[in-house]
Amino acid sequence: MTRIAGLVVLGLLALGVGVGEALTPSTDQVLLVGDSIMRQTGPALTRQLGDGSTVHNEGVNGSGLLTPAFFDWEDQLEESLVRTDPDIVVMLFIGNYTDDPAEFWATPDGKPIPSVQAPGFASAWGRQVDAAMAAIAESGARVVLVLPPPMVTPELQAVVDALRAEYEQVAGDRDFVTLADAAEAVGGENGEWVAELPAGDGSMRPVRVPDTVHLADHGQRLVASEILQAIRRAT
Repeated sequence: MTRIAGLVVLGLLALGVGVGEALTPSTDQVLLVGDSIMRQTGPALTRQLGDGSTVHNEGVNGSGLLTPAFFDWEDQLEESLVRTDPDIVVMLFIGNYTDDPAEFWATPDGKPIPSVQAPGFASAWGRQVDAAMAAIAESGARVVLVLPPPMVTPELQAVVDALRAEYEQVAGDRDFVTLADAAEAVGGENGEWVAELPAGDGSMRPVRVPDTVHLADHGQRLVASEILQAIRRAT
């Protein structure tokens, strides 16, 4: 540590300011958009960000980017950006879709997409993510795009893997987008689905609830911490 840096740290401590807190870039307004995984992670992220940030947790349970009849994220995002004027937007979607044929999304050539496993689902999702990034770019906010957590079945994991590839492509094309990886937070050694992980006291605690998809309290804290590190990198 240089002498100047040391004096700065000593001065902060003398004022009663935590060094980690003081050296973390300011993120006054944080907008969270996504599905139930985002919504349930929001409170833990709010606590970890601390009093210097105002978090707008606008995750909607069961929502996705290809189901505007249930919840129209394209319209809602534009409204939220104007209303909250965020410094950071955190986006986390795992791929919720519909089984109602009347609400199926269509490919550019007009073919309906009947399921998350169908050809065209991931690419259609990726186009909506890219459209969302374009809207956020106009607001001047930076983005943390969260790669989905692992799933328990090979079929669902294949869907998540395809969405992760789309997210990585979007992030690679836009320099204001930073990735956070929920699989790093709540996955096993190889990013696979696990039911529990070690806690700070050495005990094993659940990271997923019995439905295998949603996060237990420990999982929420771990995903929030992964997002927080990405926010710090982004700012």
